[in-house]
This record gives sequence, C-alpha cells and structure tokens, in this order.
Amino acid sequence: SIHAARRGAHVTTTDGSFRSLALARENAEMNLPPETFWNRMSFRRVDFEEAQSATEVAAHGLSPPYPLVFCSGLMYIPIDAFRALLRLLTLVRDENSEVF
Repeated sequence: SIHAARRGAHVTTTDGSFRSLALARENAEMNLPPETFWNRMSFRRVDFEEAQSATEVAAHGLSPPYPLVFCSGLMYIPIDAFRALLRLLTLVRDENSEVF
C-alpha cells in the first residue's frame, strides 16, 4: 500500500484487528511524506463477517468499486472468515477490478 500511495493511488487499508491497523498506520506514517500519508491513505477496521451487504460495506467506510484489491495473510484466517472475504470481494469490486 505504501508503494501504491507513493505512485499516486488512494489506498484504503483494512484489517479486523485494531492492533494490526495501528501498526500499518504507524509504518505508513514513518515511510511516506506527510502530504502523501494524509491525502492518500485511509485505514478501516473491517471484520469480513460484518461487511456482507452494500449497506454494511458503506457503514465500514468503504467506497467501492476498487480497481485493485490486494489480499494478504490469508493463510492464517479461519475458513469461515475466508468465505466471508470472498463474499465481501463481490461487493468491493466490479468487472474491471483486479484482485491479488
């Protein structure tokens, strides 16, 4: 996400853990110029199982569709959370989006 923000993308970072988001935010703030950090980065706590409709996605502060979606750390989540993520992906992307 830091790489994308440096190149002009608006980045929304999500995680179900407040601690993980705080660490990601701290890392981005330390590694980006202030104007890039404040104008191109946003951080949202999203539990995949709580964002399963367009209304719930909006309530979590997400603004789809996103042109690129990067998923990481998926080897460590329970299968039910992974299934919820797959459902969530249908809500935050469109036919032009790429998911990695």
